[in-house]
Amino acid sequence: MSEFTHLGKGRKIIDGLEKVLGQAQYVADLELAGMLHVKLCLSLYAHAKIKAVHLEAALALEGVVAVLTANDLVTKDRIINSRSSAVLAKDKVLFAGQPVVAVVARTPEIAADAAALVEIEYKELPTVADMATSRADDIIVWQYGVPKEGEDLTALHGETS
Repeated sequence: MSEFTHLGKGRKIIDGLEKVLGQAQYVADLELAGMLHVKLCLSLYAHAKIKAVHLEAALALEGVVAVLTANDLVTKDRIINSRSSAVLAKDKVLFAGQPVVAVVARTPEIAADAAALVEIEYKELPTVADMATSRADDIIVWQYGVPKEGEDLTALHGETS
């Protein structure tokens, strides 16, 4: 017999029955009046210049409310000098998976379909994939300088212009 009251003891999962029966409610199940859905178009490249972004086909899809690039955001004139300040890529992508375009639509399916219609033209740039190369004097990771304390732009993500 253990001297512990809780450690090492089996516990009933509170929502186990609802999950097994398929009745559990998740955030994705939430529907509110006027709710919109966002699908991000992510960069496939770790480092590339954004040559052009073609949004016309996505904007023409019924149910699409907006298709946004960095130029549409209040952070458009801010310098991207860290991952947390990279709301949407502006002139170039700095890491694989960096969001470039945000598609806003009435349903998640429409958002996904519209995002698939967005065409982004890139010019791939050199990357640094190992520690030895990264230590070279001519390698610049953040072209506007090393991120500094207090330059986190995440607080601006919900700001409107």
